[in-house]
Amino acid sequence: MKLKLRWQKTCFAIGLTCLFWSSLSEAASGIKAAVEYPVAVGTSAQNFNSNLGFSAELDLDGWLAPWMRNYLSVGYASFSLRSDPLSSFRLIPVMVGIGLPGKVTDDLWTVMDLGLGGAFGYINAPGAVSYRAYGYFMMQVRGGIEYDFGSGFSAFARIPVNFILGVNRMTYLAYSGGLGFKF
Repeated sequence: MKLKLRWQKTCFAIGLTCLFWSSLSEAASGIKAAVEYPVAVGTSAQNFNSNLGFSAELDLDGWLAPWMRNYLSVGYASFSLRSDPLSSFRLIPVMVGIGLPGKVTDDLWTVMDLGLGGAFGYINAPGAVSYRAYGYFMMQVRGGIEYDFGSGFSAFARIPVNFILGVNRMTYLAYSGGLGFKF
């Protein structure tokens, strides 16, 4: 019950964030939502088990060039600690990015994106008296495909590689799939 309530609160917060971004910018051209499975890589992967995460993205009309995609995104990634499965390390990345689309057919597109931003990370430990939160610089490189069903709906699959830089460095990739809607 507690986990279900956390997911609902987090989904609600991401939805409100996307609505806020869309109200600030009349250049919004679409919204996307994805389910992600983050996988830590490198030496940090020895300490973590992966948990399901998600992300939301607001597509914007081209800032730099009309053929270039621009986006604002917010996500959630969670890793259980191997030494204590009840404790977890959670990340909330917020990024702005650009994308280079490539047309394969009329309905199928490839995408290569680059995002920059930050991540808020904290350790959730049941029974802990205090929590320690960290702010990180974050860079994301992601490639993927997107299929347009028509009427503004699309489905996509991506593999973002996330680089987190701070006192402690971490890299993780995420297997991501979801749906999009163009305004």
